[in-house]
Amino acid sequence: MCGQEEASFPCRITYRYAAAHRWTISRESETGFGYGRGTAASGRLKLRSRIQRAWKQALFLCDIAQEGEYDMGWKEYRNVLDSWYGYSEAKGQDDLIIDIYNSQRVESYKMSHQDPWCHATISAAGYQSGNQGKVPNTAYCPYGINWFKARGLWTGRYASSYDPSVGDIVYYDWGGDGVSDHVGAIIKVSGNTITVREGNRNDMVCDRTISKWSNLIMGYGRPSWGSATIIMPSPVVVESGSNGAYGIHRKDLIRQGQQHAINFTGVKIGVDGIRGPETRKAAIRCVQHGMNMDYDARLEEDGIWGAKTDAAFAQHYVCEGETQYMVTAWEILLLLNGYDPNGVEHPGEFGSGCAAATRMFQGDKSLVQDEVAGRKSFLTAIN
Repeated sequence: MCGQEEASFPCRITYRYAAAHRWTISRESETGFGYGRGTAASGRLKLRSRIQRAWKQALFLCDIAQEGEYDMGWKEYRNVLDSWYGYSEAKGQDDLIIDIYNSQRVESYKMSHQDPWCHATISAAGYQSGNQGKVPNTAYCPYGINWFKARGLWTGRYASSYDPSVGDIVYYDWGGDGVSDHVGAIIKVSGNTITVREGNRNDMVCDRTISKWSNLIMGYGRPSWGSATIIMPSPVVVESGSNGAYGIHRKDLIRQGQQHAINFTGVKIGVDGIRGPETRKAAIRCVQHGMNMDYDARLEEDGIWGAKTDAAFAQHYVCEGETQYMVTAWEILLLLNGYDPNGVEHPGEFGSGCAAATRMFQGDKSLVQDEVAGRKSFLTAIN
């Protein structure tokens, strides 16, 4: 918390980007079960093809990471910050961020919903995006600075040899007493001006534009976003009901979808990996929110597929190459059904990963495998 003490603890550096790029040797391959149609032999051929694609993708990711060309962490971190933009205390959405922060804690202090939450935003975004160990896991700004200093990742404001960069963590000192009071993440640099995404600024998540030489800035923490450790995939056996492409258990994907639904709509639901009535309503809310964001549909985001929602959706569809919030909704719906779209963005970007997951979903549901998420695909994913 800003300006309050808490117990520190050693961070666990456990970023596992490749969790979404494992492959599966499934018990279903012995019978062909789970592929909807065909013989055991055709099931094995499909599985082998999926394994080969996943393996090539993993090798590609490792190659570009070794070349220093793939910024593994910042993009996912920024996506989370973007999904929280506009969250406010007035709507109780700061509680969602604090709850995520508390969910990763292992030491004694647990934040209350009345505590200042600026550094909790920085930490919770790290946890939510899979970047534990990249940013300090603390809610107290001075501890955050000490964390960066201990790792040689701290630069004071007056360091002449350093220019702040996108992805740096900015620490402020409002009173000039040498104790940090506030924090945020740089999302844009323009000359001597930086734009900082901050939690608990005016009781909400929003941006500040400020000179990089401002005397209110103490300095910058510099996370090693581009040096994530990719863990090479290893063959795993998973139980029936998992998404066979990458070996992630279906329940884990549903949990991810539930949390992304919370981030996208701002409405809390259980993150339990169970597709119950609450999760179905969350799926509908995602679609309603996407239509409101993209088309100003002015739908009540109540999680009920009524006449107004049905009429607003009409024959809408999303497909590869599109960037809009309805793509975000579709990516979340895929996760809620146990399919990995290879990321959830705000607004969503319908890339090759989303197209592959869409095709797999359509095949499993006996829909036309055109990789276009239209009315039938959306309604099937919801129901």
